[in-house]
Amino acid sequence: MSATDVFLTLSGVDVTGNARWGSCSIQDVLNAAPNTATLALDIRPTVGQDVKIGLGSLATSSLLFGGTIQEVGESYQDLYQNLIWPVTCTDYTFLINRRRPFGTWVATSATTIAQSLVTTYASGFTSVGVAASLEAVSIVFDGSDDFMTCIGRLATLIGGYCYVDYGKDVHLFLTEVTSAPNPINATHRPLNEPAPITFHTDGSQVRNKVYGKGHAEPTPCAVLAADTIVPLVSTVMFGTVTAGGQALAGTTSDGAQSQIITYTGVQAGGAGSFVGPGVAPSVKPTLRGAVGAGFSDGDRTWAYTWVTAAGESLPSPLSVTVTAATVPTPGAIDAVTTGAVVVGGPRAGAIQYALTLVKYDSGAQSVIGPVYSSYTALGNHNVDIQVTLTAAMVGYVLSITRSDDAGVTWYGPNGVGLASDGLHTVTVYSGIIGYVWHATDDFFNASNYVTSPPTTGAGAISNQAAISGVAIGPTGTTSRKIYRTVAAGSQLKLQQTIANNTATTGVQDATADGSLGANVPTSDTSGLVQTTGQVNAGSTSILTASAGPFSATGGWAIAASSTWVRYTGISGNTITGIPASGAGSLSSTVKYGDRLDPAPALTGVTGNTLAMDAGTPVSIWVQRNDTAAQAYMALAEGGDGIREYLIVDARRGESSLTALVDADLEKFARPLVSVTYSTNDPLTRSGKSVAISLAIGTWDVMFDPLVFGDVIWGESGSFTIQSVDIGFDALGAYPRYTVHAASTYVSLIDFLLRQLPLAA
Repeated sequence: MSATDVFLTLSGVDVTGNARWGSCSIQDVLNAAPNTATLALDIRPTVGQDVKIGLGSLATSSLLFGGTIQEVGESYQDLYQNLIWPVTCTDYTFLINRRRPFGTWVATSATTIAQSLVTTYASGFTSVGVAASLEAVSIVFDGSDDFMTCIGRLATLIGGYCYVDYGKDVHLFLTEVTSAPNPINATHRPLNEPAPITFHTDGSQVRNKVYGKGHAEPTPCAVLAADTIVPLVSTVMFGTVTAGGQALAGTTSDGAQSQIITYTGVQAGGAGSFVGPGVAPSVKPTLRGAVGAGFSDGDRTWAYTWVTAAGESLPSPLSVTVTAATVPTPGAIDAVTTGAVVVGGPRAGAIQYALTLVKYDSGAQSVIGPVYSSYTALGNHNVDIQVTLTAAMVGYVLSITRSDDAGVTWYGPNGVGLASDGLHTVTVYSGIIGYVWHATDDFFNASNYVTSPPTTGAGAISNQAAISGVAIGPTGTTSRKIYRTVAAGSQLKLQQTIANNTATTGVQDATADGSLGANVPTSDTSGLVQTTGQVNAGSTSILTASAGPFSATGGWAIAASSTWVRYTGISGNTITGIPASGAGSLSSTVKYGDRLDPAPALTGVTGNTLAMDAGTPVSIWVQRNDTAAQAYMALAEGGDGIREYLIVDARRGESSLTALVDADLEKFARPLVSVTYSTNDPLTRSGKSVAISLAIGTWDVMFDPLVFGDVIWGESGSFTIQSVDIGFDALGAYPRYTVHAASTYVSLIDFLLRQLPLAA
């Protein structure tokens, strides 16, 4: 085999010798248009047969054509016995277009979109040729276009190219690394037959300022002139949340759009909250100390919430504060006898002592006691009253009284003197459960202190909490969450989740402060039924179970009965600044428990000098300029050099429309230079770039049609091959490639220097 050998197979069978090669022609066209081949055979083919034409081999890289027979004719040459079958073949574009894609993609890489289309709608094809990390675009396929048209739309959006190769692989790319055709220059000359190389420059299609008008969304309600936030039914197709953009708006639902407005951001809308104060448990949890290591010393507070499939309630009332206290250093004592009074000492007289537990809860006093019976001391004596602190005493005040307190100073656990008022106390906390509390009275060296308990067993130190009284939630509650503060803190943080709605006891907390989780919710998202109430029409504020979904700088909200409400801010869980009447007011009464959702809207709006009626369409608007091209045209034409053009495509979102406008501007901002030439270069393919730089010299008809000299002739630069017509002059010779190429970026200064003098 040689590099010039041509091969033809039908359904994998070699039929090279059965082709009338003088009749063979192949058309190789850029982008989604199919490549075609025509030739005559002296054997009978059938529609649908696979056709491959190769140069030098039948490897995919060597194929001049691959596809299927689409049309078959029947005739004869010279004599009716010499039957021939002219066939028209179409590349695999025809085969890949059997199905029509559906789908919506928003701000998604064209790579991902193309790969998904191939997998879903192009059985038997691959996507190896789809370039990685292509630009993100937004696009909708609604079944109205065939497969390659959809891929072509993607290519247009990114300013790229696409095709399906003869190995049934889909290509989508901006630039593709392939073997470039040989340059057209003095070394690689174009053929002089069937026609010499020709250049053509066209300035009629120049547009260097391009507008794009895309998808439109109506305003759901009336909007006042100069409002900085404009509500829309949806903002999905508009710019990103922070980037902003432009839009084209009218004033009525059926009027012309003449206001170009600018916006700096987008509110997407979505799930909001419920009108009303929200739901929260009304019963606080019960806390008591528990023996064992866990959290450190310090005051803490507990609460809990109800959890549903929809979200979470507000927290319950706070529990009593429980403290793990630092143990003081015991003071000196005369004797230690648990639960007894030691008699002896310098003072005589009858003294009575009583020990009680007192607890104050919401102003009511609960008393347990006396824990130690009254005792009357006779004669000189010392007194040491001792009590082992138990879990039952947590939250109570342990107090001791004496019938005669004259001249005696009592001291608390921290050594601070207590007033001689006949009442001497210590508060029982979880951290001192198991300690022995001493009330010692020796009249000369009085003290009131707590001694260290054992570390294990009865009376061990407690740095844990046993939690009970966690109320069962209403119907719909699936779990409950316990929240706790850190030592001496105020922010409730998640301690644990009770994964049921049945248990009320048996919950233990031994979590260190550093292991606590998320903050307690500040709003109700549970969806549980709350108290009865309403917000009347005309109100300038709406109380919600949660203001979290709403913008602190204002926006629009959708209340019950599709009432669109304009607000300017938030105070706590209340949205505020609602007008009392007119556009954006609360026109109907809403009840507690009704939905209130943030509305889609454009923010930071300027340029809306006219009010808009409900239903006024607001279209995505894109404006792009090529200032360099405008400057060049100003040099050629005078004036500002601007040539405007409008592209209207209501299917396109902001990013997709921008890509389309940019692609159009890149193609048409400067005069288009096209070139037609013929060559035998087998590297010639549509979509490739060819470098052209020619010189003109003297003619030598006998030996060489064109002898090149040193004078530059024609247009120089890089040209993209748009189409190639492949013909066969004879077997054993390279095919003849007739090329149509065009500049994707033409130097306008060259146009000015070369063309304007001619025009003058």
